[in-house]
Amino acid sequence: MRTAREFNYTVKVLGLGEQWKGGDVAHTVGGGQKVRWLKQELLKHSDNSHRVILFVDSYDVIFASGPEEILHRFRRFSHRVVFSAEGFCWP
Repeated sequence: MRTAREFNYTVKVLGLGEQWKGGDVAHTVGGGQKVRWLKQELLKHSDNSHRVILFVDSYDVIFASGPEEILHRFRRFSHRVVFSAEGFCWP
């Protein structure tokens, strides 16, 4: 959150204060709880086709530039949705 504040990002933490029911990576696959939270949030913005939403894992993300730079790089893809993931993405 420090780098988000430093670069002036508007942050909404999905699932804050809710019980985690997504599984335990040490014992089984996840239950998709993060994806369900994202889907619920995206539905709130379905009437705005020009809004750009950046969804990141809040525990291990450090922003190295501001929203303007990320938006510029996103637009260079010329796609409405861009995914990036680790080799082992859970969930």
